[in-house]
Parts: sequence; C-alpha cells; structure tokens
Amino acid sequence: MKAIYVLLLFSILSSANVFAQATSTATVHAGIKINRSNQAGKLDLYPNPAKTYMNVYVDWKEPQTFRVAIYDSTNTLVKEWDEQVRTSYQKSVDVAQLPDGKYAIVITGKKGELADYFTVKH
Repeated sequence: MKAIYVLLLFSILSSANVFAQATSTATVHAGIKINRSNQAGKLDLYPNPAKTYMNVYVDWKEPQTFRVAIYDSTNTLVKEWDEQVRTSYQKSVDVAQLPDGKYAIVITGKKGELADYFTVKH
C-alpha cells in the first residue's frame, strides 16, 4: 500500500513540476521573451484579443529609431516596418487578414527592445 501512495505522490509531484515548467516559460512565444517595460521604454497593446486592428503604444525614455515586427506562433515573420526617431509612438495595426491565433510583437530600438503577446480572434 505504501508503494501505491509513493507512486501516486510521485505522479502528482511530476505533474506539478510539468505545470510549473509550462507556466514559467509562458512568457516565451516561439523563442521571444516578453518584455513590456524596461529601462528603455514601455509597450502597451489594445484591444487584446484583437479582431480587425491592434493599437500599439510605445513610450521610449530617449528618442530613437525602431523596427516593429510581428511573428506568428511558429516564429514566422508576418509583418515588419521601420519607424523614424521619436519618444512616443501610436499606431493602429490592421490584423483583419491574420488568421486566428497567438502572435508576438517585437519592437527593437537602438537603445532597447520591447515585446508582448497578442491574440487575433475573428
């Protein structure tokens, strides 16, 4: 009987460990580490989930040029564009043609990188 309890306890702990590993890596989307705010700036997305558009708000601490890239869940680049030097940025991004799913947006500036998830649901 003790062997059954030990086996059951081991099974429960193993499941808990798998869950803990899954939740600790939930901030990684196709190898992209989520970083909504850091010493370089802050990123906000709205609405999430998005249906036809996604508002992107970026506040950099220092003016800089940057590139915006959107990746699907297989880490395939689906949209990319460059922006001119600025500290504040706001853009409505058309996502109507993107299939339902989870995406990552990565904004890479000369002085830092910001990234977050968003979902498209039609």
